[in-house]
This record gives sequence, C-alpha cells and structure tokens, in this order.
Amino acid sequence: MLLQIEGVSAFYGKLQALDQISITIQEGETTIMVGPNGAGKTTLLRTISGFLHPASGKILFNGEKIDDLDPYRIVEIGISQVPEGGRLFPYLSVKDNLRIGSFPKQARSGFKKSLGEVYELFPILRQRANQLAGTMSGGERQILAIARSLMAKPILVLLDEPSTGLAPLMVTHVINLANDIKKRGYSILMVEQNARKALEVADRAFLLESGRVQKEGNRQAFLGDNHIKRAYLGI
Repeated sequence: MLLQIEGVSAFYGKLQALDQISITIQEGETTIMVGPNGAGKTTLLRTISGFLHPASGKILFNGEKIDDLDPYRIVEIGISQVPEGGRLFPYLSVKDNLRIGSFPKQARSGFKKSLGEVYELFPILRQRANQLAGTMSGGERQILAIARSLMAKPILVLLDEPSTGLAPLMVTHVINLANDIKKRGYSILMVEQNARKALEVADRAFLLESGRVQKEGNRQAFLGDNHIKRAYLGI
C-alpha cells in the first residue's frame, strides 16, 4: 500500500471541507478522483501535500505517518503535486523551471540525468528549453508543470485538474500523459473534471461529494454506475 488515508477530516476555519475520508492508493496505479466543484477534491490534495493538516485521522505514506509534515518534507519523501493551472515561473526559461523542480535534496545531484529523462518523455521541452515559460501555449505550460514535478524524483504524483482551460485535443493529450508517466514507474492520483477522459486512463477511481467518499471502485464499476453516468459522464 503506497498511500493510506484513514478517517481524515479537515477544516477551513469552522467550515468542514473533508469528513472522515478513507481511501488507499496502490503503487504503480493511476487513481482518479471525481466530484462536483466544492466537493473537497483540491482540499484532499492539499492535505496530502502538507498545506493543510487534518483535524482528525491520519495519512500514511509507505507505512510512515506524514500528516504532520510540512510541504517541503512531503516532497522530499516522494510526493509531488502539480497544482491547478501549473503555477510556473513565467519569466524564467523552461530549463530554469525544470531546475527549480529539482531543488529537493534527493533530486539535486541527479539534475542532468533527470533533465534528460524529462526531455525524452516530453521532447517539446527540449526544443523550448530557452523559451520563457510564460510565452508558451496553455497545453505546453501544463506539460512543463508536469515535467517540473517529475524533476523532484517523486514516487507519487498528484495532478489537480490538468486539463483546465485546454482545447479538446490538448485535453486528450495531457490526460494521456498519465499513461506515459505510469509506464516510467510513477503512481498517480489525479483530480479531473473531465471524468470520461480521465476514466480512460484510470485503474481505480473514487467519487467525492460534500467532503465524503461516496463510491470507490475500478473503471468498469464507475462506467456502469447510473448516478455517475448522469452526473459526471453526460450519458
């Protein structure tokens, strides 16, 4: 078991965002999280990443309790997050954005090797290495944000709405990158509004509504669920 979330509740002030969440993430799998806006999906990613500490419950990564760690320590133990919108450094080059991704201590010495691996996985970034990140297209910026997260040498990659604001063809391309990343040995937890596309690359999924897990299962279970088909797949 790679990640275990057990009975986690979290608040913003007095507002409860997560209510007794319990899920597991298996090593080598792509797991997607679907649900409406305001369901707590991004909050759960922020809690895993250490930006928000749970009021109750616990989070275990490779069997070690991590829910009281700061974000930089979460990255150091092998969890990286790609936030919604990527949040690049627009006035730095593509290569310098990737260099920042390799800042965690476990990744610094392997910068050149990691850079080569990222360029092999995302050839467009080699071509644009000296281009300012802010001048790239939306899809290219999202690819760079994903690549920057891989520079930290993570075990688990958290993707928060990677297709937001992208043209339909680029949505398909970016979501399909999850398969390419998984083949390199990474585990993935992805939040994605385009549930139909995301399910195409998912091994498992869970539905979050009103801060609670309402359903968990494999791709076929989700594709066959009438509520999910009506509410999230447009079927």
